[in-house]
Amino acid sequence: MALRGKKRLSLGLDLGSACFKSVVLGLQDGKPVVVRQHSLGVRAQGILNEADLYASAAEWLQRTECNGLPTAVGLPQFLSTTQVIDFPAGSGEAGLDEMVAFETRQLAGLSDEAFVHDYHVLPPGFGRRNPVLIGICRETVIRERMAALQQAGIAAPQLAMSGIAAVNSLLHLHPEAAGGQAPVLLVDIGQENSSAVILAAGQPLFVGSLLFGAEKLVQAVMVRENLKEAAAEAHLATVDLMEESPRSALVQAARKLVSEVEDALAHWRAQERQELNEIPLRGVWLCGGAAKLKGLCPYLTEALHCPVQAFGPQDPQSGLLLPEMVVAFGLALQSFNAAPVTIDLTPPDVRDRAQRERRLGFLVAACGLLVALLAAGLLRSSLDARRELAGIQAATVELEACEKLIPRLEEARRGMDRYEAALVPLVQAGNRGRRVVEALDALAAACGEKEWLVYLGDDGSYRANAAPNPARPPTVAATPGPFPGGDPRPVVGATVVAPEFPCRQLARQATAMPSLVAAGYTPHERDQRWEATREMIDKLRALGPYAKVDLLLEVERVDRKDIFEPWVQYLVGQSGGLNNPFSLRLTLAAPDIVEPAPPGGSANP
Repeated sequence: MALRGKKRLSLGLDLGSACFKSVVLGLQDGKPVVVRQHSLGVRAQGILNEADLYASAAEWLQRTECNGLPTAVGLPQFLSTTQVIDFPAGSGEAGLDEMVAFETRQLAGLSDEAFVHDYHVLPPGFGRRNPVLIGICRETVIRERMAALQQAGIAAPQLAMSGIAAVNSLLHLHPEAAGGQAPVLLVDIGQENSSAVILAAGQPLFVGSLLFGAEKLVQAVMVRENLKEAAAEAHLATVDLMEESPRSALVQAARKLVSEVEDALAHWRAQERQELNEIPLRGVWLCGGAAKLKGLCPYLTEALHCPVQAFGPQDPQSGLLLPEMVVAFGLALQSFNAAPVTIDLTPPDVRDRAQRERRLGFLVAACGLLVALLAAGLLRSSLDARRELAGIQAATVELEACEKLIPRLEEARRGMDRYEAALVPLVQAGNRGRRVVEALDALAAACGEKEWLVYLGDDGSYRANAAPNPARPPTVAATPGPFPGGDPRPVVGATVVAPEFPCRQLARQATAMPSLVAAGYTPHERDQRWEATREMIDKLRALGPYAKVDLLLEVERVDRKDIFEPWVQYLVGQSGGLNNPFSLRLTLAAPDIVEPAPPGGSANP
């Protein structure tokens, strides 16, 4: 039987005046089963007063390992009152509470004492539309018993009526007792008094107390056999009531039981509704220690004219029927929350305190879970922080390495700037020849057959070689030619190419060449003196890679008479007519060097 831990167990405790009885229930296959049962003879322990009674109960529970289990304790039926009342339907739970409280005050009558009450709603039947079973008890009795139980170490138990506990046992052990419309009688024979319950269709319609107790049977045996009480109780199980003489004290005691049962039935029928009060009993269920008396069930069957049967839970070890454990079993069912009929006479404040104590475990578990979640969150945050710190440290190391590389990068950048600055003159000098060749090609395409090109050079050399003295002689090569004192052949950059290269220029001394200057002559046409020059300019603008093609100012032309005067003298002696001079500035469209674009801007040409 896989039953472990006290959380899956519940305890029913029947503290009788002659014997303590307890039943421990557990859960098996979804159903409550008896795990173990215990009993303790009170008189054999020499218990004389109520204080010794509860002290012995606490010690006994400790010894049987039942202390601390959820517990329901039986309240003698004669200390409480029950009544079935048919309330108006549709009252709701809150309205029903108020009506039950009012009915409790009515049942209490003119008493000044306070009463504890509880109720259980029954299914409709027998002319009742909304029947409610109400149980009440004086609060002083409840408080005294609760104080005694708590002082004995039985903390926060439920208090349930013993008669209702017997009903729960019968409905759980014999569900067939709840079938049919005919009433059945349940009799629980106690040591000093008994309880009688009338059930119909599973509804406890009447709960009463009988003055008969098992001690009357024991006393009859004591007188007849001249035995002490303990020996008479043991001898009672060996006596067959059906073999006794009709005049024996034992039969007379049994007749007393039958008389009280008949009086209880008559009392019930007198107050019961007409739909049920004339229906005969379907059977009688007998429990309590006296139910073991041999021949008692047949005797009651003959006397009451209906079947009588003893019932009770089975001993989990021996399998024997235990009718004396019926009340304890029903109390354990109520503690296990498996009772068909539940009436708890525990005071509301004690009930609330017990509920809070039961929930304390859940609160502690919730707090523990919260602490665990917080710890897990802190641990995760710590791990995340450590990973982030490790990443920051790695980034710091990388930044420190980068910081060490910054001076080297700056030095490399400055070196690149120096090399770029050194390469710029080379690029500019290298582009000069290409620019001149491109200009010659463009001028050749733009000039006609009778047009002369006498000068082509960059704008800078054109200005730099301008002589402040108009009489300054031009620099010419020392080779024979048609001009006295010099060769008027085209020069490049005003530097005559000679074998000795007397005017060498290093590449690093080269400067940018934003524009070129071209000079020459065109045939003179009457009335269209500058037409040839205009056509040349239009062709250069269309053919050459130049942003602008403009005429030089007269002042700029005068500064370079050294270019035109030899040619004027040369052309005068030639046949072919007059010529018109022209001087053009060819502004390049694209520079030799394009500077890199600054951050966020565009490149500057």
